[in-house]
Amino acid sequence: MRAQSRVILKNKSTGRGRRVENPVDREGNPITGCAVRGGRLNHGNRSGDPQSAPRCGARRRKGGLCRAPAMRGKRRCRLHGGLSTGPNTLAGVARLRAARTRHGRFSAEGLAVSRWQRRYVSNGYRSIRALVRELGEGRINGRDARHYLESMLATEERDGIAPALLEEQRREARTAVLAHDAERLRAKGFL
Repeated sequence: MRAQSRVILKNKSTGRGRRVENPVDREGNPITGCAVRGGRLNHGNRSGDPQSAPRCGARRRKGGLCRAPAMRGKRRCRLHGGLSTGPNTLAGVARLRAARTRHGRFSAEGLAVSRWQRRYVSNGYRSIRALVRELGEGRINGRDARHYLESMLATEERDGIAPALLEEQRREARTAVLAHDAERLRAKGFL
């Protein structure tokens, strides 16, 4: 004896369903599988038989293969698609860096420039101490040489280093970052 299938057919206007034994369409043909549901699928999914979709096939921890349907246009399912391998070109790296930059203070370029600024100021104080040690106490523009030079350096530290010097350091840092990016892409085999 053939097993009878029970299906709930839903009314499109009310959304309420009724249980039907052995459903048939208007011509009297039996309705089977996913065609019982009828109508359009939600969220832009295509109608059709979901069992005919290509399968993922990724190796699972238990040793078997994943049998989930593969993503449209891909060979793996949504769980086994894997992470991005990152940009493959220098232009892609630049686009990614520009998209992720908010203010640039903590970028590789910004950190290199701030390191240079700190070194510049500390070298200035070190040079003043060495100069005073070598030449002894003296006067510049009617003021004590050491205090005069330290006040100039403090003013430069407070007001900022000359823009031309900073821009030169930014250019050097930018070229160093680009060279590092090119080296990384070369190591990956993209360049």
